[in-house]
Amino acid sequence: MTMDDASWVLTILGVATLLFASGRVRLDITALLVVVALILTQVLSVREALSGFGDPIIVLIGGLFVVGDSLVRTGVAQSIGDAILKIGGGRESRLIILFMLAAALLGSIMSSTAVTAIFIPIVVGVAARASLNPARLLMPMCFAALISGMLTLIGTPSNLVVSAALEEAGYAGFRMFSFAPIGFAVLGIAIIYTLALSRRMLGPKRISAESKRAGSSIEDLIERYELTGIFKKLRIEPGSQLVGDPVIPARFRDIWGVDVFAVARRERFGIVIHPARPDTIMLEGDILLAGGDPEDLDHAIAEMGVRRLPIGPADRSRLIRVLGLIELLIPPDSQRIRMTSKEMQLRSRFGVTVLGIRRAGAVARGLVADKRLKAGDVLLVAGRWEDLDRLSSDPKDFVVLDRPAEIENVAPTRAQAPLAIAVMAAMILLLVTNWIPMVATVLLACLALVASRCMTMDQAYRAINWSIIILVAGLLPVADALDKTGVLENVANTISSVAEDYGPHALLTALFAFTAGLSTIMSNTATAVIMAPLAVKLAEQMEISPTPLAITVIMAASAAYSTPVASPVVTLAVTPGNYRFMDFVKVGVPLLVLTWLVTLLLTPLVYPF
Repeated sequence: MTMDDASWVLTILGVATLLFASGRVRLDITALLVVVALILTQVLSVREALSGFGDPIIVLIGGLFVVGDSLVRTGVAQSIGDAILKIGGGRESRLIILFMLAAALLGSIMSSTAVTAIFIPIVVGVAARASLNPARLLMPMCFAALISGMLTLIGTPSNLVVSAALEEAGYAGFRMFSFAPIGFAVLGIAIIYTLALSRRMLGPKRISAESKRAGSSIEDLIERYELTGIFKKLRIEPGSQLVGDPVIPARFRDIWGVDVFAVARRERFGIVIHPARPDTIMLEGDILLAGGDPEDLDHAIAEMGVRRLPIGPADRSRLIRVLGLIELLIPPDSQRIRMTSKEMQLRSRFGVTVLGIRRAGAVARGLVADKRLKAGDVLLVAGRWEDLDRLSSDPKDFVVLDRPAEIENVAPTRAQAPLAIAVMAAMILLLVTNWIPMVATVLLACLALVASRCMTMDQAYRAINWSIIILVAGLLPVADALDKTGVLENVANTISSVAEDYGPHALLTALFAFTAGLSTIMSNTATAVIMAPLAVKLAEQMEISPTPLAITVIMAASAAYSTPVASPVVTLAVTPGNYRFMDFVKVGVPLLVLTWLVTLLLTPLVYPF
């Protein structure tokens, strides 16, 4: 290849780095521009430039997004958060340790960005109840989520990129916990550093007014429609005439004037809430969630053989995870105009119930089921969250006007949580033992999650972060271009010639600094795509094992603590924590130095040169 080809590659890479750093162009668009540029400059053929889209790592990363999302959908992740609230109480030090451990461990098997998104409202809520500054909890939790990428092979896509680079060069790739000892040492140091120093740098008084969760609550919506006290909990007693009958909402409404929204039943893995549908048979001990006029309810209770029970905080928390409320606006071109809610058959088609109607800002009086809808009407609709989501998916008929804040804690398939845990455990076992190829293991896990109804195929496709997929696929050929044009060899020669005078530890330091620097202006995955082949080339130049160099790249790529724009994990916390840019610099840079020291000291001990 000519010098012109090398110049083209460096120019393309330089422009891409500037675009990554600017934040003005999407990462995936930048990656696609790189592919096009490599083709147009004829540095790579069309087949070579597009080879990244056929790489097994793309399937692997996509599958892991699906597996991670299943933990959210089934409520496993949320249950971990609930346990932290119970164990941690209001003690700041204990909460910091628990949140850091939970974020790191959970992030090691699912997306760290997703883990952060799950824990932010939990952390803010805990801080509010315990009168603590959320800034002193959020940043440590985010840093632990970043460190999760240092614990397992599947912790972040960048780890898979590095392992694939080793295998492509003819070396053994990493196993599931190959670098876990070093990662856990970093996590331990990070916890000690946080408890000893970092939280004092964030100050005790800068509590953000914006950290409170925005949006209407379910109580707000109920009050808006003057329905306070509408929900009642009715248990079917022995000998009730309802036992053995199907749940036919129209029967309750026509005979007793009562709306039944759901049936709660104790099953093998706990209480499961079923929507009120004709195919649900009522059993003794079932609990009906119902609503209606108090006089109608008293009359119904006497006739049906049910007993009214109080709705406690635990009941409310359990119900909100399954059942919700949303407001839907009827647009001018909706096909539902002039129909009644009964004629729309929302109960039979979607499993939801219209509780109230607001027209011209006022609550419509009279029987809701008989009101003919007009353009601009707003409906308050109750049902399972997934049914409400299906109902609001067609903007031609309904436009979602307000979703309550409680939707953040929703797990649509909570009943399948034990199955999701079993699938995850089996996947990790196969990954650790390496009985079958990694790609096959992850694909089997995805298929098992769909087969066990933890999620549908459509939900699995939506769980995949396609931006990351395009980013990785588009940048993988860059490594080939750098190698093909001799750029990698020249850079490796320069660094190795300097490192020869100071030894392998100096090489690790230079590699760590270069990788960490790149990861502050571009994603850790993009950084790994560039740095992993360089690490292999350096090892070959100095005739040492590439494993410690590859681990150094993994550690440095995940250590994006120093700026709030280095990773979505830390960016998510900026507003709720009311952080300034310099907060991350003064807290993150010392932690970056500590991560470098741990990597420098432990990596050669675990994997000698």
